Amino acid sequence: NNLAVCFSQTGDQDRALSHFNECLEIMRKGKDPVRECKCLLNMGACYADRGDFKHAIEIFEQAFIVCRACGDQEDEAACYCNIGSACVQLRQMERAFESYDLGLRILRKLNDKRGEAECLHNMGAANFNDGNTELAVKLFDEAFQLNRGLKDARAATLCLNSLKAAY
Repeated sequence: NNLAVCFSQTGDQDRALSHFNECLEIMRKGKDPVRECKCLLNMGACYADRGDFKHAIEIFEQAFIVCRACGDQEDEAACYCNIGSACVQLRQMERAFESYDLGLRILRKLNDKRGEAECLHNMGAANFNDGNTELAVKLFDEAFQLNRGLKDARAATLCLNSLKAAY
């Protein structure tokens, strides 16, 4: 899995996917659903990085099933948020908003402020790109407030830049 991540980070998605597939086979044979889910999430991200958003969604949906079965709510939220991001790229906005909302609910239940802020920012960007500037501003501001509270200057700055663009 680590080697696959390295290939993915250097932009070699084909080699990354090859290694993730090997890893996935091992995780399934070893009946390790937590690592299987993480491997699937990484694979979905590779497909998204390649611009193959339909396939990315299929992989994130597989990951969701595994996460749900083993009770991994954190990665379940990641699945929803990743599906939301891929749906935005395909202009499937209704499904994107539904997916983001489901992910956000889980993140709030888990009290994952960093994940919540990232999801809110992504929801804001999706709304802004869909022409709903008023809601985008509200979401960007909420994400900014969370990031400020977390003392995450980089993420807070990103939110401020998004707010500036939305105004």
